[in-house]
Amino acid sequence: MQIGFSSQRSAPVTNSYNTSDRSIDRNFNEKKSIHGSGTNIGKSKKKSPLEMLMDQKSKLEDSKNTIMEEGLKNGEDPLSIKQKTADVDKQIQEIDNQISKLQLEDKQKALGKDKNKDKNRSSKEQALNNNYEADSNKSASLDGVLNLSTGLNNFRNLSNIRNNIKGNIKELKADIDYDIKFRHIDPVFSKKQLNKMEDGIKNLEEKLNESLKDINNKSKESIKEQKPKANMHITKKIRTDK
Repeated sequence: MQIGFSSQRSAPVTNSYNTSDRSIDRNFNEKKSIHGSGTNIGKSKKKSPLEMLMDQKSKLEDSKNTIMEEGLKNGEDPLSIKQKTADVDKQIQEIDNQISKLQLEDKQKALGKDKNKDKNRSSKEQALNNNYEADSNKSASLDGVLNLSTGLNNFRNLSNIRNNIKGNIKELKADIDYDIKFRHIDPVFSKKQLNKMEDGIKNLEEKLNESLKDINNKSKESIKEQKPKANMHITKKIRTDK
């Protein structure tokens, strides 16, 4: 009887040991899981608002440049290309405003920090600004090409219209001479049409001269814009070499 009683008492002891052992394993696994998740959180570093805006700006610039390059390559009308990039330009302008605001805030915050932190942060921002400036320069260069293409396209259209009207004037003059010499009639209506065409030619000549001046001015402006950028690049290189 005593042996049976003793065996009944020993069973709970064994179960208690197993339960305790499982609790230890579970606690160990939970700690391991928490430690692992903390490591992952430490590794994943979030980008700053300025970096995120720079990334958005870069993607929009790439998208705009692709549209413009493909449009010019396919011989599309410059005005239609500008219409395609209008929405992208608007988004870029909004991001530029946000970038300027953040850069101003960062400069103000930098005044209260020590020199080492300022130096590290400024070098990082300088790299971002260099990328931003390079993207902007590429876009500005393509904009200049597009503006020149628009001016040239308008000039060609006006020139074609002028040549067509000149051809019509030549034919109309021949008809008038024929009517006067051989039919012995006064072609009043034809003469009125001839006067209108000649007035139209004068107006077109004025527009062509204005268009040509506009093309020359835009070409000069494009050259002036490129020279300071080239000089700035040379100056930066000299400072870096020092």
